[in-house]
Amino acid sequence: MSELTVSRNMVMGTRAFVALLEMLDKMDSTRLAYTRFRGKDDILSLALDSQGDLDPKKASENLMVMEVDPKLADEFKTAVTKAGIPISWPTYIEPAKQPGDLAKMHCFIVFPRSETPQMEQVIKDFTDKQRMADPMSKEEMLDWLKQNQAGDTQVGKIAIDRDVYDFMSRTHMLNIPRTELGENKIDRTMEICVPAGMGSSVMETVKTAEALYSGSFRTMEDTREESRRKAMEQMLAGSKNDRHLSMIVDRSNPSEYVTFDRDGYSHFIDTPQGPQMVDRCLRKDRNYEQSLYDILCGMHACKEYEGTELENMEKLHALQKHGPELDGITVEERVHQLKRRYIEEMTQAGEIIGQTYRQAEVMEKQQEAFKGRMKDDIIRMQNSLDEMSADGLGLSAAAGDLRGDMHQIKGMILSPVAAESTKDLSDLNDSQGWKELLEKRLLLDYRTRDVRDRYLDLFDDLADGMSQEEPEVQRAFIREFEQTTRDIFERDYRYESEGLTVETVDLREELAQSREKETELDIVR
Repeated sequence: MSELTVSRNMVMGTRAFVALLEMLDKMDSTRLAYTRFRGKDDILSLALDSQGDLDPKKASENLMVMEVDPKLADEFKTAVTKAGIPISWPTYIEPAKQPGDLAKMHCFIVFPRSETPQMEQVIKDFTDKQRMADPMSKEEMLDWLKQNQAGDTQVGKIAIDRDVYDFMSRTHMLNIPRTELGENKIDRTMEICVPAGMGSSVMETVKTAEALYSGSFRTMEDTREESRRKAMEQMLAGSKNDRHLSMIVDRSNPSEYVTFDRDGYSHFIDTPQGPQMVDRCLRKDRNYEQSLYDILCGMHACKEYEGTELENMEKLHALQKHGPELDGITVEERVHQLKRRYIEEMTQAGEIIGQTYRQAEVMEKQQEAFKGRMKDDIIRMQNSLDEMSADGLGLSAAAGDLRGDMHQIKGMILSPVAAESTKDLSDLNDSQGWKELLEKRLLLDYRTRDVRDRYLDLFDDLADGMSQEEPEVQRAFIREFEQTTRDIFERDYRYESEGLTVETVDLREELAQSREKETELDIVR
């Protein structure tokens, strides 16, 4: 893995940094993508003067630049954004210096100098996670424990739904030391071991993954993965044939493409100065297939064109010119993206709903007890009225007050503390605006105004973001929000009722038992 590097002293004269500044000077969002966070300066405000022109001195004083391995760029951007650090992510292609040489692709992250301590922590966490992306063997896990846990070899044993575990693995949600103990074919769970102290945090991650991997997201994710696998296999198989002349294009970024000739492939990226070749590999090379696979994995939406070189280039130029119109994103795909972005908010929403339900249930039980006591009071008051009437005092002021009190108590009994709408999990398409929808969906009827406002403030970004989406996307997202929060609610209750725990075992004993079984099998053989 390439190291992430931060340039602390940006040299104005370097070709790369000049290119970055030129990109910062472009207000066109297609040339410069950047994030914004409420209460923080964005990249443009730290680089441009009051007239909207680039101020090199201001930029160099306020901004930092780091280079990221292109293969890690997308994952790292996600980690930085999650940390709330404003960034821009320009790409610079260093042209080939000599004919026949390869151009070099540089991916940069530009961020405020004030965010340097936070960025250094993100880099450390990201690097640590990358080292733990793949599971260890039992022996490797035992060595890691001895080196990092002061000799303690205790591990937490956790069983995770196989589909959820596969999803967590390929999306790098489990970047921790772990070893796989094997799959239980009966209930389709994967049993893993993690350091004992990490067991509870892993369970929280599993809950988040289950929440994300629900509703239509799960179906779409499985379909995408299967389609991606088949397409990848087909393209790799075709690339081995020297008569297979084609071009593979990234539809989400048509400036990146791979061409195949009789000898191998060439990886190009278009720049304002023309196409630049950043990689070339021959079929006879030992790493040909792996190298091509790595490139295709970095493409978000591959499309292959077959034909002559001229025909393929014409198709490429048409896609570059009309791509957004020809390959527009579907509503389903957009909901898939949005759910990834807002899963923490959706998880939190499910938890708030669960809390409100539990609070409402307690209130209802208290009310039932209170109603019982009030009914007893009514009986006693009625007996008192009967006695007063028998004594000729039925029309007295005291009797009138007693009747008024009885009427009031009866009204209290008939007025439920928890309205039926509290338990209504029906579609919320009738709500007016996202603030109102969230208030209704989060079941905030029985919260105080302060608590209700505090909860809604947590969802400001979601409400603002969703209000900008197309109406059909909003409707589809409401359905996904509905299903996901329902699943989280049921999941929390299931976890509560089942009392899921992390089983603690000693990995040395587990390893010794495994070796005994292997020895027995060898004897049998």
